Amino acid sequence: MLNKLLNDTLETYYWIGYLTADGSIKNNGRRLSFSQTGVRKQQVERLANYINKPNNICYYNDVAQLSVQNKELVPAIAKKFGFYPRKTYNPNDLSWLCMASKDLLISFVIGLIDGDGCITYQSGRTDCRLVIKLHSSWFRNLQLLGKLISNVTLPDTCSITKRNDTAELVISNSITLKLLKQEALHLNLPFLIKKWNKINLDFVSRQERSQQRVIAVQYLLDREMTKAEIAKKLMIAPSSITLIIKRNNLKAYKGRK
Repeated sequence: MLNKLLNDTLETYYWIGYLTADGSIKNNGRRLSFSQTGVRKQQVERLANYINKPNNICYYNDVAQLSVQNKELVPAIAKKFGFYPRKTYNPNDLSWLCMASKDLLISFVIGLIDGDGCITYQSGRTDCRLVIKLHSSWFRNLQLLGKLISNVTLPDTCSITKRNDTAELVISNSITLKLLKQEALHLNLPFLIKKWNKINLDFVSRQERSQQRVIAVQYLLDREMTKAEIAKKLMIAPSSITLIIKRNNLKAYKGRK
């Protein structure tokens, strides 16, 4: 059943994302290895059950390791999804993601985040930020991921930086993080609940309130309301309405100010 990892399904892409972070190809490209510690050991068991290889798990101390060898299927998986040996310094080829559908892309991203991502609360706030920190050799891959994530969520939602021997992808936009969590739930992925529970879907950030206000102003402009009428309707100063229209290049109904 290892061939399930060659299928273009949501769960397969989740596991490919996770394996991109924490898996490895060994023994001259013929063996797939995946290990986790602590509460994450359940992910090893989930993957093993998914590919029908529960007997291939070895437990020692606080580690669970899945090891599967197949001289045909493991090289095929590595080839399809761009796995290379010593991937820390020889990063995977992720160009194939450009051809993936939105749902498959997000499934991969959720898996990668579960493996390599860190979700923490922003300092002194109740909203979160996501950081994926890798070796600097992965900088171009993070640039690609940032572009693809922005294409399916919000424009320019990812910040990618390179410092010395590390590269980082950061998402601090709560709207994007909530969208990713909503998709993980909607797609029924086997994600790490404890990690994603930090993101409160009911929390409304300042960014979201601002975005909702822009939408409301445009909606009222489309209904031929003047700036003064909109200000009264939304209980906002007229000067603020003017600023919202100017900053967001909103168009008023012709013939009205």
